[in-house]
Amino acid sequence: MKYWVFLVVAIVLETIGTTSLKQAATTSNHLFTLIFALAFVGSFTLFWNALKGIDLSIAYAIWAGAGVVFISLLGIIVFKEEITFPKLIFIGFILVGVVGLKLNSKI
Repeated sequence: MKYWVFLVVAIVLETIGTTSLKQAATTSNHLFTLIFALAFVGSFTLFWNALKGIDLSIAYAIWAGAGVVFISLLGIIVFKEEITFPKLIFIGFILVGVVGLKLNSKI
C-alpha cells in the first residue's frame, strides 16, 4: 500500500511541477522555476520508491496517464485553455485506463 501512496504523491508533485513550469515560462517570477525543479526532484524520487513495489509497466502508465489528466484539467480550469467535447472524451479514456490498471494490479 505504501508504494501506491508514493505513486500518488509523485503524481501530485509532477502536476505541481508542470504547472509551475508553465508559470515560469510565461512570467518573470523565478520562484516558479524553483518550485518546478523541487517538485520534479520529489516526483522522481517518490516514483523511484514506488517502483520498489509496483511493476514498471503499471506504475509508469498510471503516473503518466494521471499526470496528463490532471494537467489537462488544470489547463482548462486555471489557464483557460479551450475545452471541447472530444478533449473531454479522450481525457475520460485515459482516466478509465488508469483506473483499470490500478484495479487489475496485484497490489
